[in-house]
Amino acid sequence: MLYARTTAITGLILVLLPFLGLPTSWKMAVCIIAGIVLLYLGYKEYRIAERHRLAREERTKTYTESTPDVRDVINS
Repeated sequence: MLYARTTAITGLILVLLPFLGLPTSWKMAVCIIAGIVLLYLGYKEYRIAERHRLAREERTKTYTESTPDVRDVINS
């Protein structure tokens, strides 16, 4: 949830940036910093999703029902 909130706030800053009346050099710096933040958050979200996918694959093992062997039935 923290990553989603930070991504939304960073996106809002990028949307409002042209209307803030900042000097061009400041706008460029804020834009670069926001881009780096978005890249980092996207990478972290990817790693979390990959970890969840791997955990889900480990949980879904194939289940086969055991059936009695013919020799066990004959010997009983």
